[in-house]
Amino acid sequence: MLLQTDRQTDRQTDRQTGIELLRIVTMLMIIGLHYLLFGGPLFHAKGLNQKLAWFIEAFFFVAVNCYVLISGYFLVTKKNFHMKKIASLWLQVIFYTIIFYCMHLYFHPSFHWKDFFHVVLPVRYEAYWFVTAYFGLYLISPFLAHFAHSLTKQQYLRFLAISTFLFGFYSFFRPESDPFKVQGGYSVLWFIVLFFWGGYIRLWNLSMPKGKALLIYSVSCVFTFLSSWPVHWLLKMEGFKNGKFGLNGFYNYNSPTVWLASLALFFVFYKIEIENRWIRTLILWMGPLTFGVYLIHMNQHVAQELWGHWIHVSHVYSGSSVLLFWHMLITVLGIFLACVLFDWLRLRLFQLLAPWGHSIWDFFAGKIRLLGR
Repeated sequence: MLLQTDRQTDRQTDRQTGIELLRIVTMLMIIGLHYLLFGGPLFHAKGLNQKLAWFIEAFFFVAVNCYVLISGYFLVTKKNFHMKKIASLWLQVIFYTIIFYCMHLYFHPSFHWKDFFHVVLPVRYEAYWFVTAYFGLYLISPFLAHFAHSLTKQQYLRFLAISTFLFGFYSFFRPESDPFKVQGGYSVLWFIVLFFWGGYIRLWNLSMPKGKALLIYSVSCVFTFLSSWPVHWLLKMEGFKNGKFGLNGFYNYNSPTVWLASLALFFVFYKIEIENRWIRTLILWMGPLTFGVYLIHMNQHVAQELWGHWIHVSHVYSGSSVLLFWHMLITVLGIFLACVLFDWLRLRLFQLLAPWGHSIWDFFAGKIRLLGR
């Protein structure tokens, strides 16, 4: 009996390791997306290099969806409202907005109250679009989890079908009007849909063979890549306006191919078994730090310096495709590792201050509970 329990624990650890590995891979993909966009290859490269950039973009575009799927997978079992975790998330965001704003002021002394409020209220003023949407999802996740647990399997499937059709397919194919304000998937509404997909995988143990999942992921991404030119032509022929979320081909988070590829990639990593204990330990240590990687490299002040002064991609994408590929790989890995180390130092600092912060938060949490009575 003890041996069976140990094996079940090992399988659960392997599954968690696979999902944490996917979290790491998706953050690497997100940095790659920013390399292609802010570095310039998507819109400023010519010929083969530009096609290569859009091809890689199609395979990386699933990253945000996968990251939210992972959150849904873990959060669907947490039906209680934990104010400390919400405060921790908020403090992590504010820590980086404040520290990088202070560094910016040191090199560029020009204080404005408007900028200050943007720094201390980053979610309110959308310092990061992803954080604003994710924070909204995180706040309501306990209620979403309660709803998910109340559904039968058939009811859950019908709910997924309807919500995916309305906020995914229908909204995607109506980019000129955006009837449900999904904004191409750049919104909390689409994140909620992904939350329920991740929750369904967790609650009803949905799975797919890795080989089949990898095939679906690859075919879907290739179709995303091939779709852009004919879709652009078709939408223009239909008279659709070239808005912020229109005329992108299938390069939108709520497009059918990106949604399908996101689910497929999740299943590629879902049940990966990693035998090496050191590698498993490294993955489980690094996975939770990936959110900090996003907060660091996409901070507006860091991003301006990163892509404007520190990393020069223009001389690379004007050369050979091989050079572009290797430059991108080394750059993405370098940014990721530097940010992981930085966020680990931030985590250590928070742990040192934990006793003080814990007591302060308990005081305010107690007052909030009294108001709710």
